[in-house]
Amino acid sequence: MNFLTEVAARTAEISAGASLLILALFLAGGATRKAFAARWRYWAWLVLAVRLLVPFHFAAPAPAVTIPAPRQSLTVTVPAARNAGSAAVAVSGTARETAEPLPARQETRTVPLRAVLAVLWAGGAACCLVWTAVSSAQFRRRYLRWSSEEPDSETLHLFREACTAAGAGNRIRLMRCKKGISPMMTGLFRPVLLLPAEAFTPGELRVVFRHELTHYKRRDLWYKLLLAAACAFHWFNPLVWLMVREANRDLELSCDEAALLGAEPAFREEYGRAVLSVAQKGVLRRSMLSTCFGSGKKELRRRLETILDTKGKRRGAAALCLVLVLAIACGAFIACGPRTVGFRKDGKAISARQARTMAKQMIQARTKYIGNASAVGRVLGTLPPLPDGITQKEISLQTSAKPYGLTVSYMARNDEVLTKTDLVWAYRNAALLLSLIQNAGRITFQVSGPDCQMTFTYTQEQAAKLEQTDVRKFSQGEAEMGKFLMELQSRSAADFNGREVGGLTADQEQHALEKSLSASAQLMLLREQTFGGADFHLFCKVPSFQSPRQNRRYAVSKDGSTVLTLENPCPPNSKAQKGSAQAGALPSYVHHSDQTAESAVYQALAQFNSEPCTPGNVVINAPAIYGSFEENGVLRIFATVHSAEYELDGDVLNSVSGGSIPMELRFSKNGASWRLSGHTAAKDGSYFADSIRSFCAPHSDVAKKMLSNYGTGKNFDKLMKKNLQEYVRQSGLKANCFHDGAEDIPIFS
Repeated sequence: MNFLTEVAARTAEISAGASLLILALFLAGGATRKAFAARWRYWAWLVLAVRLLVPFHFAAPAPAVTIPAPRQSLTVTVPAARNAGSAAVAVSGTARETAEPLPARQETRTVPLRAVLAVLWAGGAACCLVWTAVSSAQFRRRYLRWSSEEPDSETLHLFREACTAAGAGNRIRLMRCKKGISPMMTGLFRPVLLLPAEAFTPGELRVVFRHELTHYKRRDLWYKLLLAAACAFHWFNPLVWLMVREANRDLELSCDEAALLGAEPAFREEYGRAVLSVAQKGVLRRSMLSTCFGSGKKELRRRLETILDTKGKRRGAAALCLVLVLAIACGAFIACGPRTVGFRKDGKAISARQARTMAKQMIQARTKYIGNASAVGRVLGTLPPLPDGITQKEISLQTSAKPYGLTVSYMARNDEVLTKTDLVWAYRNAALLLSLIQNAGRITFQVSGPDCQMTFTYTQEQAAKLEQTDVRKFSQGEAEMGKFLMELQSRSAADFNGREVGGLTADQEQHALEKSLSASAQLMLLREQTFGGADFHLFCKVPSFQSPRQNRRYAVSKDGSTVLTLENPCPPNSKAQKGSAQAGALPSYVHHSDQTAESAVYQALAQFNSEPCTPGNVVINAPAIYGSFEENGVLRIFATVHSAEYELDGDVLNSVSGGSIPMELRFSKNGASWRLSGHTAAKDGSYFADSIRSFCAPHSDVAKKMLSNYGTGKNFDKLMKKNLQEYVRQSGLKANCFHDGAEDIPIFS
């Protein structure tokens, strides 16, 4: 629903921007027809139609026009569940005032009006598309039912000559229709040219064929399909319907121009007579997806003027480029959203004058009771705008017992919005709500992303301790509220969170989180990490023998106000040094050794065993060598290769996959060094031990060592840790720990 609402808003913005261009082209119609060929307007309408079908655009920093987005909702009151102590409501459009909280046993469910309008728009677009498809299909079926293959051989001969000249081959059927129609072409994939039952002279037939085949060469039926789609998606805009009507007229005029290009005066006269003759004989019937040789009275006059006009006209390339630029910019300077005074997303851009204006709006919306859904909705409407990528869904009121609470649900476009956007917006908006809703004791924001959820809770006690006064005093006058706004907009999340209002120790946070999850939940503190400018303690469940990629993690801010639930690996620590290697893909691992056999093995593994499954990760190999033998000019080395793929998670290298494989590597002499010539790995399952004995033969003692040491892991862990130390030193990564499947282990210890 959030995506649909966003697309509907972007469509409205583009439609509004394109309307100005459509109106300008329509009003300048007479001048453009005199100065430019009809082909210019034909292409201009096509550019606009394509632009209308692309619901995305770049946004200007300061939109010139703002379309107010409705903040109201449709509400309905239903009985609450037995154990429910809150009422779920959203911003309401009613003007009702109440003096008492909502009953504890009632629940008001709402649907935002923006979502209703988005569904209405999508439904209207779908209906228009279905109507176009069904009506065009019925039109084609109806007239094909009354049609048969052209019986006249002379007419067929003229048609095949025209098709050959147009390069159409035999792809178009020629049929006669018993119904009264004008010559037309229909069918996107199986085109059919329909002729009425009336007789035509050879000259008239040549003109009709040339005109309709010109439509076919230019793919005008697909052009009309684009126009129909643009009209469907912008069915609410009458100027788009006007554009489609004008585009269809210019399509016929430009087709006449193309058919008469380079024609002799005699053919122009014959062409004009044919147009008049068909207008007298035929009945004008057409669909959205068909071309028609006939014309109405107004169109007929314009067509005759085009046919008889032999003056040279400009092609209008420069004007078309201007239309293209303006079409691309459609909607860039128009925004569909709430009217704001200019509060920047980072909270550092409003002036004192703007703060006074916002304060006035807030004071007017202030309410004494949190149970008044309409008033709470109006208060939310006066708050500074949300960060990019976060949209409001619904609100619920907790009115069964004190402290009375307000919960606002949001949707995040992606997880980075939650983990990297400065959390000052949550502290700021919560403080404003606690000030403007006089009996509110607790504000909760719940934000959901694809793999990350945030619960933010801020109380009157926390706000009072931070501000050293009751924040409700700030809403007693415009001057006080303006000063409070100026103070809030100058802070970052660290200014709130860093003071640890009601701060908790890591042990206290762990205990509270374990209790809230379940009685059997056990958590382990991993490290401190920064999210959205605030300091957090990061926990994971234990025991866990999976990669953190599959583990759920929990981050709790140091003041206890915010809990993040992370389904996937944590984003890089925002405190990490910029420009280091961890900002992009991890560099490959290169092992350095003075021993011939060891160096040869690492070089060989770099060739065939160092490609990570996930781009950007790194594979570290740790081979335990059990023996090397030079036999008949071939160096045979027997080793169990322990390898692991790592990803960088903040300052931790997480092992996301790995394994241990016994193998034989064979090398041939290459000057002073050895070059890999082949290798044999142990087979799976019941063939495992036999395959090791086979490729180790005749060195049975090596096979015995491989089998006895396999699975112990102790030596491999030491070697892997040593190689990780080497990798961190050579790559310059700011990694302090690595995750072995159960816990974070210091790399250097």
